[in-house]
Amino acid sequence: MEFNLLCHPQSPMPAIESVHVQVLRTEPRLISLTYTVIGDISTIVMPLIMSQERADDLWRTTCFELFLARPGEDSYLELNFSPCSRWAAYRFTGYRAGRKDMELVSVPRLDMRVSAGSLELGVVVDLTCVSPETVETGWQAGLSAIIEGRDGTRSYWALAHPAGDPDFHNRDCFTTILEAPATE
Repeated sequence: MEFNLLCHPQSPMPAIESVHVQVLRTEPRLISLTYTVIGDISTIVMPLIMSQERADDLWRTTCFELFLARPGEDSYLELNFSPCSRWAAYRFTGYRAGRKDMELVSVPRLDMRVSAGSLELGVVVDLTCVSPETVETGWQAGLSAIIEGRDGTRSYWALAHPAGDPDFHNRDCFTTILEAPATE
């Protein structure tokens, strides 16, 4: 499935033409994502490549995010992926409440490609740590990106935006269902 993200109206960045995400679920516990930013990539902040490990506050600069929830439940997961190769994973009990680090069974695989006109970040994340009944059913999902310009501005991209300021945790942003792959 491929999704086009929308720029929040309060955060335009003319040098960026589009952001889209391709999502694949070939196995119940694996999610593959490819985030693609199209535009003048020289105008955005590219964090320096670092060791691939967990880090907080990735959203403060160019970062890509995935939010997952079971339909009808208040709790949800947030996963962050940085072009610098750092990542984060959290569990929330409710809207911005009860945040705890989520332990993954393996470090997400991150693969970045950059050209003058595009930035592509491929991610494969294993959600074996999540209960089987959750993983094997569909997820209500929010896909998002934060693009930081060299001028210090940030542009916020998501499947949908709630009224007011950008807020990827708002369930109005969780607008798609990622179905579990069919089993044979």
